[in-house]
Amino acid sequence: MECANCRFVTISLQHRDCSWFAKCSAGRLQQYIHGFRSAPVRWDPLPMPPPPPPLSGMRPADADGWPPCKIYVHDPGPHANVHLQHRKAERWGDLDDIFQQAYWLHEALKSYAGRTHDVASADVVFVAHYFQVHLPRKTVYAGGPLGGWDKELAEGPPALLDNGTLLARWTARPADFVIALPNPACRFVPEWLHASRWINMEQPLVCGYRHRFDIVSSPVVSSTAWAPARLVPARRATHFLTYIGRLGKPYIQPPVCQVRLNMWAALRTHPNVTFLATDYETAVVPQLHTPHASCARCDKCKNCLDPAVYALPAGSSIGVRPRIRTRADPRRALREYQGYYLNSTFCLMLRGDHETSRKFTEIILAGCVPVIIADLPSLPFERRLDYRSFSYEFDWRRASAQPLSVVEWLLRVPAHELAAKRAALLRVRERFYYHADTARQGATRELIYDMCSKPRRRPFGRTREVDLDRLYTKRPKDGV
Repeated sequence: MECANCRFVTISLQHRDCSWFAKCSAGRLQQYIHGFRSAPVRWDPLPMPPPPPPLSGMRPADADGWPPCKIYVHDPGPHANVHLQHRKAERWGDLDDIFQQAYWLHEALKSYAGRTHDVASADVVFVAHYFQVHLPRKTVYAGGPLGGWDKELAEGPPALLDNGTLLARWTARPADFVIALPNPACRFVPEWLHASRWINMEQPLVCGYRHRFDIVSSPVVSSTAWAPARLVPARRATHFLTYIGRLGKPYIQPPVCQVRLNMWAALRTHPNVTFLATDYETAVVPQLHTPHASCARCDKCKNCLDPAVYALPAGSSIGVRPRIRTRADPRRALREYQGYYLNSTFCLMLRGDHETSRKFTEIILAGCVPVIIADLPSLPFERRLDYRSFSYEFDWRRASAQPLSVVEWLLRVPAHELAAKRAALLRVRERFYYHADTARQGATRELIYDMCSKPRRRPFGRTREVDLDRLYTKRPKDGV
């Protein structure tokens, strides 16, 4: 149970107060706290604890089957991973960047209980190459490979797998090899590495997602400021449905990339919605029709938005605010940003320039019930997680055409159903937080489970062998 004064979880039967020496009324204690179970108890002498396990040797598997398999880690050397992390002008020095899956997985596998140093006995071979590309800190531009790894790997498997045993394993079973790729690097990977399984954030147009073969990761969020234990959702939310952030570029891939824009245009004045665009001046204003621009199709001309729908009335700022994350006081800005999620009942996870974004992870970690509206053929860790139990998902086409129907549907959600969703979300949110300790729940642990799960198919190359839109449509949606 939790005491409102000390916010801890034990009650002393002897002293009749909360632990940590803060008294409170037992009638005010919460009885349903994430991670703990309340039940009537009686005093019984405790049995002697079992002897501790031996200090040497591999630990036995946990009740949930941990470790799920044996993994061999092939490290090509610092030039392929940590050496480039120290470039100050690149985003790779920020371990909280969304593309740091390879780093965190590499760190986690160093202490993984199922790690083996014998290639022959391994079920999976993880190649600790980070495939870093030029990612300047001050822009979103993604350039070519750093260090020329694309030219080096173009020479063939011996350039990466400098071991006879590894080469033999590659020749026999290339699908046993797993690499973690930042999405901008996909187009530079040599053809021969396409036979391995890829871990990346799902962007089918960039990386050619192969259903039931590749592994979908959530965007990296690893900052201690986003640790689930530090984020306590408000008991009574002051916002109902919230989105705050970028609208993105509406001309990249219409109509799917215009979901945020259409939702903002329809909901920014709704009394039950907090929808604030932080890039209106740069993303919307330059795309409004001008007397000198005539556009038949939005993908042919950037100046394609109707001012009657998307332009703000003179002197109005409804639905628009400056970017929250500022360099002047980043800690205060982050607290304000998190405050919106912690004080909201539902949070929108909308498709933007790409299929997913960092908000996917941030919303879940904050304990705000996600409302997913994005063309994702599959979701991170969905082999073990039932997204229907802790989130809602609406078809992006219907939501973009009828944004008000999403709000009206959410307003009709029964209180008991919402309570169950929030409780389930608080139970699973730790699985989306990135850290290197595989002994406790986290995103790296989930990725290891996916690595150890045998692929259900063996595609050739990276061509689309399945209809990705059909996969998306096939997944059950709300609001129907």
